[in-house]
Amino acid sequence: MLEVSRKLYEGTDHEHSCQNPVQKISNDYYIVNIENDFEPDILEFYLKSEFKKMNITTDFEYAMYNCQSDEMVYGDYVSLSKKGKQNKTVYFPKHKNLVYYFAVRFPNETTYLFSSMRFWFVLSTALILILLIYVYSIFKLLQQKKYSELQRDFINNMTHEFKTPLSSILIASKYLIEQNPIKEDKKLYTYTDIIINQSNKLNNHIEKILNIAKSDYAPLEIKKKLF
Repeated sequence: MLEVSRKLYEGTDHEHSCQNPVQKISNDYYIVNIENDFEPDILEFYLKSEFKKMNITTDFEYAMYNCQSDEMVYGDYVSLSKKGKQNKTVYFPKHKNLVYYFAVRFPNETTYLFSSMRFWFVLSTALILILLIYVYSIFKLLQQKKYSELQRDFINNMTHEFKTPLSSILIASKYLIEQNPIKEDKKLYTYTDIIINQSNKLNNHIEKILNIAKSDYAPLEIKKKLF
């Protein structure tokens, strides 16, 4: 709109003001102070041309101040989008201390901004989803780590509680099998030998559990063989 004001000064005796003539009244309403008389057709042509250069394709409507009637005269509704022209009666308020000026309103400003930022909304949504998945993955990893530590502690405690009484059983059984009354009684000797063998087997199983638990927290050692 600043460029439109400059073009309205071209070919006239007036010089363009150094100050910015464009005033933003609201998000969708602007006024431009021109200290020179101008025609509405020329104004509409310049507005269309400059909006096209800036790739602004939303609809707009404009009005001009009439010195004789001391009121804003509605210009036209200009449709730059594919929706077509809309018939609307829009009120353009008069502003004090201005003689030659025009006003521009963008009725579809909010819709236009959202549609132009559609790509960024999609990108932001995808980014939020990726972050949520990342946070969820971290949470699950920490949860699995906690469960793994609980499992390791359980195995350590369980094997320790099993090995202590098992060691006592083995010591007592080995001492018992060396006694003469047990050696003389074939049946008692067999039972004592079964206790020792099964205790050793159980002890081997406990050792395997300990080795498996250690292998989860230590790198595997590869044993290479030629064959």
